[in-house]
Amino acid sequence: LLSILLSSLGKDISKSTTKRMVINTWGGPFANATVAAFQALSQGGSALDAVESGCKYCEEHQCDTTVGFGNHPDTS
Repeated sequence: LLSILLSSLGKDISKSTTKRMVINTWGGPFANATVAAFQALSQGGSALDAVESGCKYCEEHQCDTTVGFGNHPDTS
């Protein structure tokens, strides 16, 4: 997954001493949130910026019914 993210962003980190990584245990609609988080890191953001970007993506695009406006993440 990491190599796919790096190639999709056109980044060549093989010459860099700093390796950035975003790990997501959920697939499907959450994959784009992982990309948003990685882009935040690639643009010089902190780990917290990356987490915020990933969460914000799911809130805006409603990755599933557990986040976003009108949803209830704590109910079963």
